[in-house]
Amino acid sequence: MKKIILIGLIVISVFLMLFIALAGVKIGNFELPSIQQLADKNYQIDSKIAETNKLTNDYYLGKDSELNSESRKLVEAKEEFAKLTENTSSKEIANAMTEKTYQIDFLYTQLGTHATDAGVYTEFTEVEGDIEGVTDINFVVEGSYVGITNFIEAIEKDSKLNYTIKNFKIVNKEEDGSVQRATFTVKNVKITY
Repeated sequence: MKKIILIGLIVISVFLMLFIALAGVKIGNFELPSIQQLADKNYQIDSKIAETNKLTNDYYLGKDSELNSESRKLVEAKEEFAKLTENTSSKEIANAMTEKTYQIDFLYTQLGTHATDAGVYTEFTEVEGDIEGVTDINFVVEGSYVGITNFIEAIEKDSKLNYTIKNFKIVNKEEDGSVQRATFTVKNVKITY
């Protein structure tokens, strides 16, 4: 009798193992996948590994080659530029970097008109620029936020001025935020008197 029960338990265990191997079992968070599920997962992982290898070998190596090519072009352009500027005087470099030459009266008129139109108070001071004979202009503009932005937009769009704004900062002048104070610089301007 013990042998029959033991054989019955072995047969039931074998059928249970075959069932688990063929169908898989999931009880709560515990899961035993079937052989087919394991084969599918293995196939998915192998596919992703193959795709990654292809990207590594084809795409990234191609982009690395492209980057090296562009880097060589940049170095060549830099060397060519260095050769061109080698025999250039500092006066020629200053003229090339100067935004434009302006009469001081013209600047007062243009900037004053834009400030009045925008409803802001503005003042500017000339400071020595990076290049001899060329100045930078430091601006202080006070008014409403909208007025300041309108003023800046007007001077940037003014084709007679051709200004490019640098180092822009804006802070509240009044605690309630009704008046702001903006500072910025226009570099490389030649002013005549």
